[in-house]
Amino acid sequence: HAMNTGTEMEVLEDGESARARVAASAVCCILFSASWDADVEKFRGMVASAASNPTLGSVAFLDLSLDEPEIEEFAMELGISDPGTVAIMVGNQPRSIVSKPTSSADLCRVLDTAVQASVAPTSELSALQSVREAYAQTAQGESILGGGGGCCGVGRDFDAISKQVGYSAAEVKAGSGSNLGLGCGNPLSLANISQGETVLDLGSGAGFDCFLAAEELEGTGLVIGVDMTPEMLTLSRENLRKSKFAGSGALQFRLGEIEYLPVADTSVDVVMSNCVINLSLDKAQVFQEMFRVLRPGGRVAFTDVVATSEIPERLRTAQALAC
Repeated sequence: HAMNTGTEMEVLEDGESARARVAASAVCCILFSASWDADVEKFRGMVASAASNPTLGSVAFLDLSLDEPEIEEFAMELGISDPGTVAIMVGNQPRSIVSKPTSSADLCRVLDTAVQASVAPTSELSALQSVREAYAQTAQGESILGGGGGCCGVGRDFDAISKQVGYSAAEVKAGSGSNLGLGCGNPLSLANISQGETVLDLGSGAGFDCFLAAEELEGTGLVIGVDMTPEMLTLSRENLRKSKFAGSGALQFRLGEIEYLPVADTSVDVVMSNCVINLSLDKAQVFQEMFRVLRPGGRVAFTDVVATSEIPERLRTAQALAC
């Protein structure tokens, strides 16, 4: 197949070729399609339109069919099972996964930030990777700081901690299994969620606040959780499969960064976050993204931490600061 010139997609039919193409590309945009998907041409058209954008000439665009067993296996490695899903890879690692994109313009925006990330300073990439690795450890049941100490150590009573920072006993019980004790407050107490609304959670982790928001919506509206750590996404989706919301479409978990959200413009009523914004290297960009995705009259509800005194030397390592 010809290399991408910025005007067409490559169609690859086996997993080995797909993996090799991704590995050889600084930035890769993959549409996972399927012949049995009624909307396949709509999504193919969106990606093709993005591929024709001259500013994205350095991006490799791939159309991979889930009809092929090897491609399906590759997709499952990325946590993808639904056709119409777009995976954006940077340096052979998933950076953002967009389920059923709404427009080529939104796709171009996410791709543009991926291109920028591919040439980001090494120090920024290192800090980002430290945070990602720390939360991957947490998702796998390991302590961020080592041992059982620290606010994010393992072996703690997650339910008791959550009650201390503002969750009710009923909320703790409802979110059982998805609570990793990583919050510093209860953003839902500030959100005033109404039925039928769309709620977005920045840094959704194992899904604790998302499940509580879905409970408040009582089967109406939509909750979207965004997290940049693949291991957390795997955990939250597994929790979803085990929950009463499985298959309802009322709750989604997407891979992405809070500075560059895989969410359409003016599509959200409430943005919430719990002890995550402090981890961002570009907090102004996070707030710009909140404004972009919020509908007119939308609102923000988040709890977070700020430094009011000098941080001890032992907590100045990149991984300690990830907690």
